[in-house]
Amino acid sequence: MGEEGAVILGSALKHMPHLRTLDIGYNNISSHGMLSLSDNLIHCSNISTLNICNNNIGKGGTKTLANIIPQCKKLHTLDISGNNITFYLLLVLLTMSVVLKNFTHHSTILEVRAFWHSLEYF
Repeated sequence: MGEEGAVILGSALKHMPHLRTLDIGYNNISSHGMLSLSDNLIHCSNISTLNICNNNIGKGGTKTLANIIPQCKKLHTLDISGNNITFYLLLVLLTMSVVLKNFTHHSTILEVRAFWHSLEYF
């Protein structure tokens, strides 16, 4: 898929409010592609499972993702393993998700899959 495919898919997500599962693992998506996807993922109000494993979303993509997760009210499974993110960024992602979901009194527990061996510690 790469960057170009991620941008195209991102544009299409605007018109997919009933989408429940998005599996885009192993697609060579970097932070730029993740930005396009994240900007439009908020239109998928029923998304419950998001798999973006083994891409290369890095720092920028993780921060972008952390900002939109609280808006995905039904999201309960997120696989970000194999994305060259630091332990610190994982904590930021979890903190944003849990704090903002609790603040909005949303009861869904978010399951985040991040394999510890694929994390850089700082």
